[in-house]
Amino acid sequence: MEKKTAPRICANCKWSEEIDWFEGDYMACECHRYPPTCATDKAFAVFPKVKHESHCGEFAIRRHPRVFEFADASALANAAAPAA
Repeated sequence: MEKKTAPRICANCKWSEEIDWFEGDYMACECHRYPPTCATDKAFAVFPKVKHESHCGEFAIRRHPRVFEFADASALANAAAPAA
């Protein structure tokens, strides 16, 4: 049996938190790697919102990954390859 590897995407990162926020056709998550930043001149700060299939150099696998494969493989076209 082939071992499944979780893709290195924001949905599987330990720094991401799922949120109930939609932009078009995708659900987003918030990146909690760094403290929130001020969005405007108002007195509040926010965490950046990212697509589930996004990725960055700060990726750290979460204990229980959320995504192992996508129904549409093209969503992973730009995802980073798993570390060897």
